[in-house]
This record gives sequence, structure tokens and C-alpha cells, in this order.
Amino acid sequence: MNKISIGFSRPKAWKPFSWAIMKGYGTPYAHVYIKIYSSKYDRQLIYQASHMTVNFMSPSIFMEENIIVDEFDLEIENANYIKMMQFAIDNVGKPYGVKEAFGLAIVRIADLLGKKIKNPFRDGGKTYVCCELGGHIAANYASVGISTDFDDLNPKELYEILRNLKKS
Repeated sequence: MNKISIGFSRPKAWKPFSWAIMKGYGTPYAHVYIKIYSSKYDRQLIYQASHMTVNFMSPSIFMEENIIVDEFDLEIENANYIKMMQFAIDNVGKPYGVKEAFGLAIVRIADLLGKKIKNPFRDGGKTYVCCELGGHIAANYASVGISTDFDDLNPKELYEILRNLKKS
């Protein structure tokens, strides 16, 4: 059995995109990341969609720029851990879903107006935003029940799913 953490953070410095996410959802976090321990290399890794790409980053570099708000530990079976790492490696370098992020903003505005819509810029994994990547990892490799399409998943919704899982 292996453990990962799905984490929620905010930048140390003011960033307009992060500020808009926190204001739009009323959260103290703007970013979702996955913390993975590699026993083979005896290293913690941060896997995320940020800086315009899907990437790995060392925790020390991540902490220079971010404040961790919360983390949720998840267990992954050994076979799923290998599949998760293969997925992670295979997707490093994919573009950050800028259009998809704007689509989530449109979905949020519609939600505030009482309308339920799908992300108009959904792309089914051709690009990734942070919460989509975190949701994909949680659902497909740690067996977390997520009924929302990953293209429509927002950081607050993922946080609530993981918080409720932790309570049960």
C-alpha cells in the first residue's frame, strides 16, 4: 500500500489568477497538487498543473512560492500506484488548460446565477488544470468517488469530496 496526499495551497505573493479563484469560490486556497513519495528515489514529489504545464516539483521549491492550506492522505494499492506514476510521467509537459480554467470561471458565474452548465472549453485531458488533475488521480488510482466530470471539477468541490471522505 502506498500513500499520496492531495493538497490545497495558495501563493505567498499576490497573484491575480489565484486571487480570482479564492474570491470566486470563497476559499483560502487556489491550487490543487498531488504529493507523492517515491521510495525508489527516497524523495517527495509535487505533481501539479501549474506554470503553464503539468510538472513535477520538489517540495522545497514548491514551499518557496506557496502556503499549504490543507492536505488529505489517500492510500493506493501497489498496482494502482505504478499505474498512477505511469500516468503522471506520461502527462508531464502537457499544457496547462488556460481555456479550460476560463471555462470553469464561466461555469462558476452561471452557478452564482442559478444555472448549471458544463465547461464550454472542456477538452477531455488534452490539457489539465490543477483540480482536474487532482480529481483524476484521486478517482482513478485512490478509488475516491467523484461523480463530476473532471473537466467540470473545481477546487472547492474536490476539497469538499476529500473532506467528507476524511470524516467518514
